[in-house]
Parts: sequence; structure tokens; C-alpha cells
Amino acid sequence: MREKIILTEAGFMVLKARLASLEKKLQDLRLSKGEAAEAGGNEWHDNAAFEEAEQKERMFLASIREAKSKIANAKVIKQGRRTIGVGIGTRVKVELENQELEIEVLGHGEGSPADGKIAYDSPLGKAIANKKEGNTGQVTVENEKKKVIVKIINKLSSIINYRL
Repeated sequence: MREKIILTEAGFMVLKARLASLEKKLQDLRLSKGEAAEAGGNEWHDNAAFEEAEQKERMFLASIREAKSKIANAKVIKQGRRTIGVGIGTRVKVELENQELEIEVLGHGEGSPADGKIAYDSPLGKAIANKKEGNTGQVTVENEKKKVIVKIINKLSSIINYRL
């Protein structure tokens, strides 16, 4: 059994929507694959459109398997769980390389560093997991260990934070 991944309810819904989208695209692709097979006649092995459709179908099937596996192994955070320290559902001010960053810690695959959002299982997320204000951790940046200091921890209003 694969390790459980932790997701917010919003992240879980995004994952389910992605699965539905992939399944719809696969269905559409299979229709076009049939048309490509008909257009190629008996020369299926020399039918570039058919071969391309088969390759895309394999890619969609792999993506669908991955999404289903994540859904099956997901632990969705419910409201009402509380903890002290950095966890999923916290907004944290940290100091890294003499620079202050304000980040939100979210579930697996929900990170967007450009938007100040990191996943709990990202390198920085792991470095600050369960830390309290004033605690330090280490994160590897470009093959170098850097000290990260947790300055301020606030809960996000939409998620009750979850201890990692």
C-alpha cells in the first residue's frame, strides 16, 4: 500500500475534477482513434494518426491510474483538527537567507511557490513541519543546507491546521 497523502478538501476536489477531465479526454480520444483507424484502412501500422492516438491513450491511462491512486490514498483534512506549530492550514512567516517569506502550507500537490503556497511534503514544508515560533530547521537549496527560522504562525481561516 502506498503512503497516504494529505490534501485539503479543495485539493481533493481539484484532484477529482482532474480525474473526470482526463476520463472525458480519454473518451474523446478513443472516438478520434476509431476514426483514424477507419481512415487508414488495412494499413494500421503505417497510420501516423492512429499511432499518435495510441501513444496519447497510453499517456492518458497512466495519468488516470496516478490520479485514481492518489484519490485512493488521500487523507482529506476535515475541519476541527487543531495543533500548535507549523502544519497544513497555516500561514507562516519564515526567515531564509536573511530574507523574510510569508507562505501558506497546504496539502500534497497544492503548492504554488510563486503565489506563496507550498505543499507540506515540499523540501521547505518538511523543514518547518511541526516547528513552533522561534524554532529553526534546515532546508537544502542548490545542494547547500540553509537555516530556516519560523517567525510567526497563523491559521488560515478556511482550513483548521493539521499536525504533520
